Amino acid sequence: YLALIAGIGAVAGLGPVNQALGLGMYKSDEIGLAITALALVLMFAGSIMFPDRLDRMDRHERSGRVERPARAVSFARPARKEEA
Repeated sequence: YLALIAGIGAVAGLGPVNQALGLGMYKSDEIGLAITALALVLMFAGSIMFPDRLDRMDRHERSGRVERPARAVSFARPARKEEA
């Protein structure tokens, strides 16, 4: 969610918003790159600060659901039987 919130800052790259905020010294592509970098950093920091809770994973394991590997599907034609 932190990265999503940071992404809202990309609106600052729009011309009228840029001027209204007094960011005229920065070009819109510079703002876009800075917001992208900020979103990546916040996404990483958020995953470190708020990891997945273990009780969610335990609930999945206790459900008794067994993950089976998918069957191999062959799209090759079956061999023809030769008639004698």
